[in-house]
This record gives sequence, structure tokens and C-alpha cells, in this order.
Amino acid sequence: MKKTLVIMVLLIMTAGGIFAQGVNSHEAPAAKNGISGQISPLSLGNQMAEGRMTAQTLTLLGIGIQYERRLTPKFSAGGAAYFSSAFHVYSEAGVKGIGRFYPKQDVFFVEMGLGFGLQTGVWLPVLTGLLLEPGIGWKIDAGAPGGFFIEPFVSLPVVLGAYRYRDGSAHFAAGVSVKSSFGIGYAF
Repeated sequence: MKKTLVIMVLLIMTAGGIFAQGVNSHEAPAAKNGISGQISPLSLGNQMAEGRMTAQTLTLLGIGIQYERRLTPKFSAGGAAYFSSAFHVYSEAGVKGIGRFYPKQDVFFVEMGLGFGLQTGVWLPVLTGLLLEPGIGWKIDAGAPGGFFIEPFVSLPVVLGAYRYRDGSAHFAAGVSVKSSFGIGYAF
């Protein structure tokens, strides 16, 4: 009887070890942080002040940097800064906090940015104020999850604030752009 009990205990312990699903020490934990650099090849926009269209804008080259921290599998938060220009004829810049939602925990995301924005040009007044920037994009891993990724992105920067004219007067204004970006980054 004792032999049978000892053999059964050994079999149960052995079977438990065979079917156990432990953590593989070679698997890296999911990447929670990401940093990326962005290039914005094109931004088109309009500015409105005093109830009328005051300018149509175009930038041809922009750069930016962004940090993102995954809080849950579906949500992340971070910050970003960018500058775009059309050979100094028109420029826009922004510094913002961002929140991202990944609806299916995959590559597609919806983003909302909130911060400070600036739009100006050689013949245009300076528009500064609150920056609201909704956008959508795809964060595509280059290989296994984590490590290098690419990030095509489209956003709608809206600046609400003071339109300051060269004579010193100011009026409430809004500037709206459509901006395309392409990011390359690293998740860790």
C-alpha cells in the first residue's frame, strides 16, 4: 500500500511538471515604452479670424519626436513635439500631451493630443493658443513585438487662440490643418 501511494504521488508530481505552463525565461516582457522620430512631408490648412478665412497654409517638411508609455493593453499616454515649415514662408509647431486608444490591442490606434500650438508665416499674423490634435495611425512592429517599429499617422491639428497682427492688435482665431506623418521608433 505504501509503495502504491508513493508511486501515485510521484506520478502526480511528474504529470504536474509535464503539463505546467510556466513562463519561458527566454521570452521578453511586452514593451511598455516607445520613442519615435517623425517626418511630416505634408500639412495643408486654413486659418480663420474675425469670422472669415484669413489664410490657406501649406508645409512641405516637418520633424517631430514622441514618447509613449503603455498603461494597459488598450491605453497609452505620452508626449510629443513637432515643427513643420514651408521654407520659412509658413511654419507651425506644437508641444502636446497625448492619449492613445488601441481598440483591439493591435496596431491600429486613435489618438488625442492636447497642448500648445503656434502657426505663423512671413505675411501672416502669429496664431498661438490651445492645440487640440485628434488623429489615427498604425504602429507596425518590424519583426517580433517590441524593438523597432514604423508608424504612419494622419492628424488634424486645431489651434484656438490669439491672432496677433503686426500692428499689435489681436483677435480670436482658429487654425486647422491636416497633417500626414511617418514615424520610426523603438519600443522597450
